[in-house]
Amino acid sequence: MGLCYNCDEQYIRGHKCARLFYLEASDYIVEEPNETEVAPAAPPFDPDEPMISLSAITGIRAEKTMQLHVHIGAHQFTALLDSGSTHNFISTEAARRADLQLQDCHGAHVVVANGDQVACQGLACVTKLEIGEEVFPVDCFSIPLECYDMVLGIAWL
Repeated sequence: MGLCYNCDEQYIRGHKCARLFYLEASDYIVEEPNETEVAPAAPPFDPDEPMISLSAITGIRAEKTMQLHVHIGAHQFTALLDSGSTHNFISTEAARRADLQLQDCHGAHVVVANGDQVACQGLACVTKLEIGEEVFPVDCFSIPLECYDMVLGIAWL
């Protein structure tokens, strides 16, 4: 019938499901905790740690998603305005195309809203972002992004 396996909408080339569901399962035996063992404490919440929303990292587009065209030098990119992300992010590919100089982040990571972590490729400091006639100096973490060239989060907003 030509329907998508996940959402039952008509499947065409480039189809993106409106809602994706991720299931994580593993086969392991639950052991009773040993009273002498102490569970490792969760790392404390760091408010300065960069976080990105799940919809931004997976590229799920909704009707009310706000996107705009931005320029870095002579290159045009598509940016998502995302109040669910704390910082600004640029895709690794877009950073390469714009020939941005990235500072090494030494194993830094970006936390996804669902708790996953994405390795940070570097930090582009004081990147001159042009939107219309305005120029905004922004810092952007370079990470792999599926659907957008950039995500402008609370730091830009």
